[in-house]
Amino acid sequence: MRVIVGAPGARLVAATDANYAGDRYAERLCGIAAEAGVTVERQRPIGATDWNDILRGRAG
Repeated sequence: MRVIVGAPGARLVAATDANYAGDRYAERLCGIAAEAGVTVERQRPIGATDWNDILRGRAG
């Protein structure tokens, strides 16, 4: 986060799993980014709860 804070137009993409743990982690990342003044975007896997399933083509 320290690296991107000073970069013009910097943004953080929080790509976390679509489950409780992923939601909690995304909340933490979004909070840190907001405090640092960095734009944040949340990405969740569509059709699966786990990004690994998407990457392996197992989305249902």
